[in-house]
Amino acid sequence: MDYNKLKQCYDIILKENPSLKFDSFSVVKTVHDFREFWKPKQVKVILLAESHVYTKDDEWEILFKPNLFLPENYPRHFVRFVYCIAYGENHLLSKFIDNNPGTFQYWEIFYSCLNDVKKNNFDFSPILKTGPSDNNTRVKNKINLLNSLKDKGIWLVDASIVGINNEKKLVNRKKIIELCWNNYIGDLIRSIKPQHIIVIGKTVADVLERNLNGTSIKWTWTFQPQARKPSSVHHDAFDHYFSVCNSCK
Repeated sequence: MDYNKLKQCYDIILKENPSLKFDSFSVVKTVHDFREFWKPKQVKVILLAESHVYTKDDEWEILFKPNLFLPENYPRHFVRFVYCIAYGENHLLSKFIDNNPGTFQYWEIFYSCLNDVKKNNFDFSPILKTGPSDNNTRVKNKINLLNSLKDKGIWLVDASIVGINNEKKLVNRKKIIELCWNNYIGDLIRSIKPQHIIVIGKTVADVLERNLNGTSIKWTWTFQPQARKPSSVHHDAFDHYFSVCNSCK
């Protein structure tokens, strides 16, 4: 797999932000590998989020346990990224990781892309720890969901190739998103030419509005699932994911 463009973008980010702390390139590359693993043959809808969660090198060094029901050729290093099944599932790892909650909000987004959750009173129990499933059943449900998203042409892409969730200054996050678009993400999206892009988060939408308009690809945006908004706003977002993903054929 050619990582040259990814590495070039990563080096530019480091050069332009010498005072900031970022994931190592090993982490960035593994996030890329997980994303590529779940990339559909034909991408119809891109979910464009902000970034994965910053991952320390000693966490990245932790590997999955040998596990018969994980997909063949699945990356084995841990990263704090929703496409990494072990994020939020410590029982899959060879070593316990403190503070490994995962991002259940993004699993809800994935689930709502394929399921009309409004009809089921916004029930996400098959893929959440609050549901009735034991660990292995829940993980299998997650894998089945990811396979279904892949089959349907739905793919998660991040606006930043490095984890920027810990960066408190909005101006810095915006700068990194712009750098990533100009040096990697923009070319990626233009080469794929999806039918629709759903931007997750107002910050990403604000930063990339002009660039996205320039692609001639239809796009919309929703608030981050963690945004402090009334439940009705998030429920409307679930409806939007389902509507868009089921209208793209």
